[in-house]
Amino acid sequence: MALGYVTHGVVDTLTHMRLWLAVILWSIAGVQACSRPAAIPPHRGEIAPVPAADYLVDAFNRFPLVAFSEPRHGAGGTREFLTSLVRHPRFAGTVNDIVVEFGNARYQEIADRYVAGEPVPRDQLKQIWENTTVVSGVWTAPMYEGMLSEIRNLNESVPLSKRIRVVLGDPPIDWSVVRGPADEDMNDWRDAHFAWAVEEQVMKKGRRALIWIGGAHLGRQVRFPNSLIHLLDRRFPSRTLVALSIDRRDVSQEVADRLGEWRSFFAAPVSDTWLGRLDFGLVGGHLSTGTIEQNMDAAVFWEFPQSRPDEGPRVDSQSPVGIELQRRQRLSEATITFRGGKIRFAAETAALTPESEPALRSVLAELQRDRELNLLVKAFADAREANGAQLSLERARLVADWLVTRGIRRERLEPRGCGSTRALWVGHTEQERAANRKAELVRASKWAGCEPPASFDFP
Repeated sequence: MALGYVTHGVVDTLTHMRLWLAVILWSIAGVQACSRPAAIPPHRGEIAPVPAADYLVDAFNRFPLVAFSEPRHGAGGTREFLTSLVRHPRFAGTVNDIVVEFGNARYQEIADRYVAGEPVPRDQLKQIWENTTVVSGVWTAPMYEGMLSEIRNLNESVPLSKRIRVVLGDPPIDWSVVRGPADEDMNDWRDAHFAWAVEEQVMKKGRRALIWIGGAHLGRQVRFPNSLIHLLDRRFPSRTLVALSIDRRDVSQEVADRLGEWRSFFAAPVSDTWLGRLDFGLVGGHLSTGTIEQNMDAAVFWEFPQSRPDEGPRVDSQSPVGIELQRRQRLSEATITFRGGKIRFAAETAALTPESEPALRSVLAELQRDRELNLLVKAFADAREANGAQLSLERARLVADWLVTRGIRRERLEPRGCGSTRALWVGHTEQERAANRKAELVRASKWAGCEPPASFDFP
């Protein structure tokens, strides 16, 4: 789940659940942040920045998918830059779709009608960004609604054949049926659903799409396996160009000095350049390993100095939306017990770690509270463990047995071994591998499983 809190009448954005876990494990492991980056290599392979809008539009001559991220959600200048991009003389007619992170796919029909110029009441429209799996309220920042409006205005000015479709990439969660911490698995499906939407709505139809999503989903060596770019690269090798924004405030002084003049909203390919060979952490890529060129294809130099402030969420904590977000946030925190890697196992065994006890007792309490709750008990192995499929099944049975011995009927629990699928981390360190030796519990349903659904065409 995504985490966030409502304070002073406004939802303060924190992060999504995997990033929250990243902070915890990162602080324990002392990984990249504690290592000293390699010195900048001698001058070789200079970069050649050009206006970013020109670069991204031209990229569609070589790639059907161009993935872009601003420096952070709500970054000042995002709406202005994207407006300049979609208003580029060659954008309409070259690009068919924009696939976005900030919209719940449950409301795709509403989005289609809106960007086509049809009248849509705002109470219907705002469901797109208010009801995503991300519970921080981040998408209520005005720029996200503003970009839908910008696409609508653009479509009114171009022929029908050049109109842009907005594809909503967030899973089709129905919050009206999410009442307890075990009720949904969709936050873990975010990247899988986004990739499925790209495949079904863009690639299978021979279209071209701009992908707009946070950079943690796009770095090719991000520490989270099965992120969006991993899924796209496996399904469509060499078909996606990744352009990530670099904010001057995140860049080390040594790199800034080498860059010299900072050319705002310019872009440059990084492969075989001195910039590309640098550690990604030197420009703010702390959730990834490797070099800049191993994580992205091109850098977009963000506006500096920034002429517009960042946009935060716009939610009154006493409004119905604010109250509902607080309910979702409480569920989000409770969900960590069920699917946040809190129930763990010792290496190479089906033995629970002592630290798992509080989470197990929270699961027990929820089963006692909700007598209609039946759980799929999923357990996992890390990729280095021998016979991971059998070991994970034994672990799942162990968790079920723990609950049964405390009064839960066995027929309410379905143990399932998931092997090393759906790892939280890529597993470079022992701390990461320990986090992958986990159990997750979710309400049993025809959609629940070790992996996300193969299709998200829900009825």
